[in-house]
Amino acid sequence: MLALISLILALLLTAAIVIALHRFQETSRAKAADREQSLPPLHLDRGDENESDPAQTLDTDEESDASDMQDSGPSVDWKQQSQLLKDSGDYESALQISQQAWPQWQSYQQAAVIMRAAIRSADAENSDKWLIRLYQLAAQAGFLHDKIDGLPQPGWQTLARQFSLQDLNAMHFDWHVLGYRHMRLLTKTDIRQMSKAWGEPENHQSAKQHYQKVFISQSAY
Repeated sequence: MLALISLILALLLTAAIVIALHRFQETSRAKAADREQSLPPLHLDRGDENESDPAQTLDTDEESDASDMQDSGPSVDWKQQSQLLKDSGDYESALQISQQAWPQWQSYQQAAVIMRAAIRSADAENSDKWLIRLYQLAAQAGFLHDKIDGLPQPGWQTLARQFSLQDLNAMHFDWHVLGYRHMRLLTKTDIRQMSKAWGEPENHQSAKQHYQKVFISQSAY
């Protein structure tokens, strides 16, 4: 009889434990469901979406730049046009194109490149003529752009108002008076060719210094 009672008590205890575990699991699931419902919906940050891979961003930028270039059409600046004409041997036309940037220093630089190409391709007589033109070009560039103490140094826009190419072409720049040491536009090869053709100069002076009265009088306008 005692054994039967012990068995019944054991069964009741086991049933109670099973019921308690079942209720605990249900309670846990309910709490978990409540927590999930209380959380706000998860959205991707649009900023993170926009911050794509750097390589993809670069490709997009390049495509945008390319489309802008197509919209604006091909643009060939004066220097490129001048270079193409020089390469084709049309030196006079190349010089005319380079004058679009006159009196900027880069205009003189490009003109000097063109004249050197003409010197290399010309026969002896025409080579000497181009050499003279190159020296005149260097002297004109120095007259406008050399920095001399006590003399004004206006910008190229002001120089364009105060002087013209005709004014400069009318001026005389003598090799034996001005020499080459103050000619920033000339290269060592230029100087060597000129010295061989005309002899060593007697003096060296800036064209701007030599014609300072002319420069000052024009700057007054």
